[in-house]
Order: sequence, then structure tokens, then C-alpha cells
Amino acid sequence: MCATRAADPPPTRMQSELPSVAPVGEVVSIRIAPVKKCRLLHLGGAATRKSDRDRAVVAANVRGSFLACKYALPQMNDGGSVIITSSIMGVKANGNIAGYATSKHALIGLVRCVAKEVAPRGIRVNVLAPGPVENAFQSDIEQRLSALGGFDATEMINRHIPLARHGKPEEIAKSVLFLASEASSFSTGGVFMADGGMNS
Repeated sequence: MCATRAADPPPTRMQSELPSVAPVGEVVSIRIAPVKKCRLLHLGGAATRKSDRDRAVVAANVRGSFLACKYALPQMNDGGSVIITSSIMGVKANGNIAGYATSKHALIGLVRCVAKEVAPRGIRVNVLAPGPVENAFQSDIEQRLSALGGFDATEMINRHIPLARHGKPEEIAKSVLFLASEASSFSTGGVFMADGGMNS
């Protein structure tokens, strides 16, 4: 999503098959470049599930974010904010999710490099790393895990979260708002957890 300043038109949501170079460059050149008032770049990763799963996941999460930064940052106003969504698995790891965890760890390295590159322009670049969130995607995972293992996966996960519950979408949104706003004006290259203490 590319957001503009308060006096500008409402934020525009742009979606592209990000692992491919051409669509990313096309989206930026057509939708952002003519306006040149992009103040916020928020990249979230919905990992794909294809036959070559690990390659697709890494392509969507890492290459997609890399290309979005490559093409959008030159069009951003100085003093803007870039937020890349990683995951609790960007700082932890479990078995059997090597592709996903690798991609989420890599996003943190990307953010730390880009943050230093664009700091002279006053652009802040940060990672948001949510834990389990109450949504349809997470619910589907937990239902399948419960059926496979014969236990309540949601309850099991909540036992590993100090606040003993999943996050709410609006709580994650508030973290995005903080990173997008001047309230985080001295924060860049950071990893901001929204995980109920799961990584503590």
C-alpha cells in the first residue's frame, strides 16, 4: 500500500505478482511515479502455496519485498516510512517450515540494509513481526493442525504466548499506524514485535 500526505487523495492499494520484475516496475511507474507523493510503503507477505512451495514462498516474501523497495523507494518523498511485514517466524524457527522461516528471517536482513541506505533521505524502514492473529488464514492452519494431531492447536499455541491469546487484526493495524506515523520518527532498522510476548 502506498499512502500519501494528509492533503493528498486517499491511500491507494496496489497489488502485483511481486516476484516478477516487470509488474513491480510497471505498478510503480504507472501508479506512483506520476504523483511522486508516496509517503508510506507497507509490504505484507501472503506466502503462496504452489507445487514448488519453498521457492514460491521465498520468491513472494523476499524477492517481492526487494523489488518493491528497488522500484518504489526512488519515487518516495524524503521523510517517508517503509514497513515490511515479517512474522514471529522471522525471529524464531520450527521444523518443517524452512522455506517460510528463511524468507521471514531474510526480510529482517533486507530491512536493516535498506534502512542504512535511505537514512540520509530521512526515510525510515522497519519490520513488523506479528505473532498468531485471529483471522481466517490462521484459523484454517490451526483447524488442520488440530485434526491432524488430535488436539486443540489454538489452545496449544496460546500456552506459548504470555498474554495467553491470539492478536486481533486491529492490534496489528495499530502497530502499522505507529510505524507509519511521526510517533516512530526516531526508529529505523528495527524489528517491532506484535506477538503477545511470544518471543520473550
